[in-house]
Amino acid sequence: MASGWRGILGFDYGVVQAPLGPDISGPELAAAVADAGAIGLLRFPDWPAPDHVRELIRKTRSLTPRPFGAAIVLHFPHEENLRVVLEEKLAVLQVYWGEFPRERVEEAHRAGVKVLHQVGSLEEAAKAKEAGVDGIIVQGREAGGHVIGQEGLFPLLPRVVDLVSDSGIPVIAAGGIVDGRGYVAALALGAQGVCLGTRFVATKESFAHPIYKQKLIEMSRTDYTNVFGRARWPGAPQRVLETPFYAGWKNNLSVQETEESQPIIGHSIIHGVHKDIRRFAGTVPNATATGDIDNMAMYAGQGVGLITEIIPAGEVMGSSWRGILGFDYGIVQAPLGPDISGPELAAAVANAGAIGLIRLPDFPAPDYVRELIRKTRSLTSRPFGAAIVLPFPYDENLRVVLEEKLAVLQVYWGEFPRERVEEAHRAGVKVLHQVGSLEEAVKAKEAGVDGIIIQGHEAGGHVIGQLLFGKQEGLFPLLPRVVDLVSDSGIPVIAAGGIVDGRGYVAALALGAQGVCLGTRFLATEESFAHPIYKEKLIEMNRTDYTNVFGRARWSYAPQRVLETPFYSGWKNLPDQETEENQPIIGQSIIHGVHNDIHRFAGAAPNATATGDIGSMVMYAGQGVGLIREIIPAGEVVQRLVAEAKNIIRERLSGFQ
Repeated sequence: MASGWRGILGFDYGVVQAPLGPDISGPELAAAVADAGAIGLLRFPDWPAPDHVRELIRKTRSLTPRPFGAAIVLHFPHEENLRVVLEEKLAVLQVYWGEFPRERVEEAHRAGVKVLHQVGSLEEAAKAKEAGVDGIIVQGREAGGHVIGQEGLFPLLPRVVDLVSDSGIPVIAAGGIVDGRGYVAALALGAQGVCLGTRFVATKESFAHPIYKQKLIEMSRTDYTNVFGRARWPGAPQRVLETPFYAGWKNNLSVQETEESQPIIGHSIIHGVHKDIRRFAGTVPNATATGDIDNMAMYAGQGVGLITEIIPAGEVMGSSWRGILGFDYGIVQAPLGPDISGPELAAAVANAGAIGLIRLPDFPAPDYVRELIRKTRSLTSRPFGAAIVLPFPYDENLRVVLEEKLAVLQVYWGEFPRERVEEAHRAGVKVLHQVGSLEEAVKAKEAGVDGIIIQGHEAGGHVIGQLLFGKQEGLFPLLPRVVDLVSDSGIPVIAAGGIVDGRGYVAALALGAQGVCLGTRFLATEESFAHPIYKEKLIEMNRTDYTNVFGRARWSYAPQRVLETPFYSGWKNLPDQETEENQPIIGQSIIHGVHNDIHRFAGAAPNATATGDIGSMVMYAGQGVGLIREIIPAGEVVQRLVAEAKNIIRERLSGFQ
């Protein structure tokens, strides 16, 4: 297998410096990256400026003898600037935000220029493959600046790798990557390189304003928004730092307001042109900017919290699977509601040496809970656990868990204070707390839990980060921040969200996790209690969405990630006042021993007892669903995961040893 980290497209390293707009990645930065053996890219103007473009290229050549490239945004006029790239025979042309057909790629090839196309979806990747590009940059939603796709990098990347595997086209990962952990994680997922943006903004050679650079060091929160640049580039939201200015305006700006109607807050020279900067302009402050710098847009990816210092660009290049909490493998089967992870699934996972979890009811049912536990014990001699959802009444069910002395208790969607953790410890029960943000992880650490499951926005079902903390963070940038946070405590961190195979497992380990938690992959197993139609949809479909269409009446503040079934696609823009309570009954189900009518838009996924219009019921799934191709035994999921992980480490990553 090729040594992906050793270089792509003739460069020493598979590291691409993202083109940073409007002119942050100028000659100094591109040359410094090129000198370090990576792919430095100039960011060209979004208007015709052939003479200026030629000047940028020649200035860069005066700073480095190494090859470099340039980038154009296809949404804007680019013919004249492209002509200069080909005439000057740059090593690489990066294109994005539009199509670049085969005839254009062949034109570049005739000039000796290699083409990288940045995409944000499987559909775009298919078109880039057909066009014959030399490399595909896959951008996850975690990326800073203008983000073209909606999927997280963790689940999207291996799908694109699989798509182009027969073509020899290298795939490069972008979004939330700032250090070696992200680099190795991307390689584990099948990439042959990484593309870094925010990390290169925070370098000495970048043309970003010093205040902008300092904010990248000081701040860690970002948001995906359309507050900035609406007039000039409508339909192109960005990920930005949550500066005080942005936080004050993000929910107070009416849709019709754009930068054109706003006061001038500063000035800047951009690609040699003097420009006024209005409030809400989509222009980040470069080194020439003057005025109210703090109130200008500041693009940043979700990995920004891992950046702690401004360093030279050249310096940017510069755990095991064996088990946690006494189990053979660091693999956790997520608790699948409402009762899809029952005794059969939890026992099968436990028998394979991983952590199987029974999903307990969201209502007091101590006798029934005891029955579930004892049935599971009749199916396995191995330890297992149970899970409770903290917003619902759980005291009676928790009492049974402690009395039965289960190996593990998983808790989520709320706080579980130290006194509760100590109560579990006195019963010999270890506590896993699932969190969706750095803030939650801090509280879990302080409570003294035995493990922290960090859930990225790629996960299926109810995703906690957005609701409690107003943001959706991807696993790639969030995971290493939590790992760093708890590094002095010895608490193992477990990654959840979009992981379905050994690639995701190794990627999580590379980012510092000691284990992984899989939900959707275990849904699609023989032992799961999901309805057969639901399981089949997991094989057939690959698109998900994050929505609040389902379960509003019962759990109004808890949106979910669901399969984009035909039913959902037809109703996804449902008015907020519509809930399942005023909808017709579409089926019935026995859930935790209780007969239930299922109304349209109910939040109950169909279990094996469900009858009625199954196709119109909610079907939870994470973004990794497109990698699932068959229903297999749960034990085989564990075996494959471990075997694939070992193979990747041995074959693909051995060069790091």
